[in-house]
Amino acid sequence: MARSWTVVARAVALVVALVALQSESAVAWNDCTDFTTRKTCKKEKANDCYWKKKKCHQKDNVYFVGNSFTIYRMVKPKSDMPALVQTLAKKGSVGKWAVDSYAKGSTFLKDHINNDDLVDEIFSRNRTLLVLQEQSQVLGGSESLWRSYSLNPTLKFAAKAKEKGIRVMLYETWGYGNSYTSFQNNLDTNYAKLAEAAGVELCPVGKVWRKAYEAYGNNYLDLYYTDKKHPSYLGHYLVASTFHACIHGESPEGIQFYPNDVTEAQAAEIHAWVNEVILDA
Repeated sequence: MARSWTVVARAVALVVALVALQSESAVAWNDCTDFTTRKTCKKEKANDCYWKKKKCHQKDNVYFVGNSFTIYRMVKPKSDMPALVQTLAKKGSVGKWAVDSYAKGSTFLKDHINNDDLVDEIFSRNRTLLVLQEQSQVLGGSESLWRSYSLNPTLKFAAKAKEKGIRVMLYETWGYGNSYTSFQNNLDTNYAKLAEAAGVELCPVGKVWRKAYEAYGNNYLDLYYTDKKHPSYLGHYLVASTFHACIHGESPEGIQFYPNDVTEAQAAEIHAWVNEVILDA
């Protein structure tokens, strides 16, 4: 009988030890500075930590949610804006960080917040920033329209993010068509109102896009794909450069990254507009 009790006691002790070990691992998951050696840093959480200057650092982990204005697959090569944002950071002084995204054509924020698998994926990781993009026609319309379609899902995303200590940033898109100016005016106004109502940040990409329109008139159409609505590769480069400034508070000027025939002169002009709208405001 005594021996049986000894076996039980040892089993209980083992369970307690395993629980304690899991608890320690959970703490370490959220704080890469717990890993004091290069080997442990890289071994434990390679996707979330990186070793630099004799310290284990937490990677920024950003999730982009949107539609075909976030990733447009008709452009060849595929115009993946979040990947461009990630590369700009790596080529600049920001360094390593992780980017994930979900972009499905013709979707609204209400579709995303009701997608349980997507919501679980977003909030199951140690994210630092969530970027939300709504249908342009909603925010480019009346205030009653975005309050009906966009406010509630934005508030829900913001509440979940706040519980996890995650920043939330709205992605203001651009106007298009013959009514570009009034369309863009509505986007500027309504995105600002939505960000204030939801208590989240705003990256006014559309305002940088407007700089191209003011500078070149109809020639600004180079920023659009052939449908004159979606972004061309150059258009997504403008978007990514704007997000670099919005997310990191750093100018993209001087970053030597000119993908898919984006010229150095085009990049320099875009970066100057980004500085004027985002950093010098």
